[in-house]
Amino acid sequence: MPRRPRPANDQGETLIELIIAIAIMSIAVVAIVSGIVTTILMSDVHRKQTTAGAIARSDAELLVASGYEPSCNYVPPASPGFNVTIDRKFYWDSTAAPTPTFVSGCADTGLHKVTIKVSSTDVRATEYVDVIIRNTS
Repeated sequence: MPRRPRPANDQGETLIELIIAIAIMSIAVVAIVSGIVTTILMSDVHRKQTTAGAIARSDAELLVASGYEPSCNYVPPASPGFNVTIDRKFYWDSTAAPTPTFVSGCADTGLHKVTIKVSSTDVRATEYVDVIIRNTS
């Protein structure tokens, strides 16, 4: 049986060429996957910041609606997935030199400043709202 002649263009891929091609494709895949992961993570953080801001503004509205007297003892309602706290309570000290300032505490001077802090339970997002309440009576 006669042997068939070998084709003239019988070139194959070498092992080195295949390794280089796989390395280039691996780098591209890692870059794309890390970009997608970063996008998902930032989307989650942004959603939590937006929700925390909405909760803080809602609690500020409830605080203002409750009035001057209970502002020092205000307890925010619970929000699932978020910690809501009254971070600081201040009152207006008109005797402070050289200019009147807010001082820590809750004396009855006719003006209170309350800071509402809302943070997600995983501490990825934190929002603050300052509320100044004046005694109108």
